[in-house]
Amino acid sequence: HVPAANQLITEEGPRLHIPLKTDNHIVSDFEGEPSSIIACALALLKDSSEVTDIVEGDMRETGITSKSTYFSNGSQDSDAHSTRSTSSEESQASRAAENHSIEIHLGYAKSLGREKYSVICHYFKQFRALRNRCCPSEIDYIASLSRCMNWDAKGGKSKSFFAKTLDDRFIIKEIKKLELEAFLGFSSLYFKHMRESFESGSQTCLAKILGIYQVTKRHIKSGKEVKHDLVVMENLAYNRNIVRQYDLKGALFDRYTSAAVGAGDVLLDQNFVNDMNSSPLYVSHKAKRVLLRAVWNDTSFLN
Repeated sequence: HVPAANQLITEEGPRLHIPLKTDNHIVSDFEGEPSSIIACALALLKDSSEVTDIVEGDMRETGITSKSTYFSNGSQDSDAHSTRSTSSEESQASRAAENHSIEIHLGYAKSLGREKYSVICHYFKQFRALRNRCCPSEIDYIASLSRCMNWDAKGGKSKSFFAKTLDDRFIIKEIKKLELEAFLGFSSLYFKHMRESFESGSQTCLAKILGIYQVTKRHIKSGKEVKHDLVVMENLAYNRNIVRQYDLKGALFDRYTSAAVGAGDVLLDQNFVNDMNSSPLYVSHKAKRVLLRAVWNDTSFLN
């Protein structure tokens, strides 16, 4: 559902317009839709040969972050890969090189609107390899991220920002700095766990994290800067008919909701116990073994 270039440019005017496919389709930025900024950045990096040069060349040989600065028409700044000399920039570059991040700048053409953007793609190469295993294609992933809507996720208490892509395939969640640092701390184990799941067929119940990004928005006149750390996950409910859903914590105290069950309502542990007594779910021995193996694999990984 990615619109054609001439349609968007006519209707929307001075937005970012990044070519996505050879058949004249583009992605654009939309106010209040951070995934659209990510889509614009990824659209600039969709050519794997260019990304390989950036990641394996600059980062491996110099240890300095490769920052690819692009204008909205997709042209690349020839000075984008210059070496940083200050200690603070080198420190940032070192950290970025360790997690193989790529930073893309958007909206720097003078004729564009009031804001500039930058997107840091953490572990770009590793996440792209994971997406190649479980997404139809990178272009499909980008097209899904091109539009999203705020989502009132029920059951949680974190009050975090949630959004879902308009095609319902992916969930976008804003995470705190501590959560980001926690993931970066065990990221190599996560990618190993996912790789083994695909290669050996070992079971997992984890919702796959398919990308982690930092989106920075800068207002050109005021200089105000806002940063968002975002994680993109698969939507486990996509294309499924959900009758009941439970948020289970493994405790019964204060884990009951008396709210009427409607579309999207989330039940708790005591609801689950009560429901299993009155209308249990029957599964085969094989399905039970598969589920227990998945729980064992995931808890061993998370322990």
